[in-house]
Amino acid sequence: MLGNFDTYLLGWKDREFSVTGEHAMHVKEGGGGWIRPVIVEDGVVVGGWRSSRKGGRIEISLNLPEGERERLSARIEAEVADIARFEGMETTIA
Repeated sequence: MLGNFDTYLLGWKDREFSVTGEHAMHVKEGGGGWIRPVIVEDGVVVGGWRSSRKGGRIEISLNLPEGERERLSARIEAEVADIARFEGMETTIA
């Protein structure tokens, strides 16, 4: 899970090496030069994610096909645990 403006996705005229057409919206959703948080597997974007702070905790929502979510669940949960550790807050997947 890469955050907003991760250097892996910055500064490229063309991101085809890391983003297929179907996942381009996860990187540049909404436009305006924003690089959104994405989920990457083996260097390729497979989905997106967002976070919000609610009631003293962080809630993560995933934009990932259900089959991919199940297949990647252990790795995503490990990333979410790292976010919780770094932030020092309870972090859950919505």
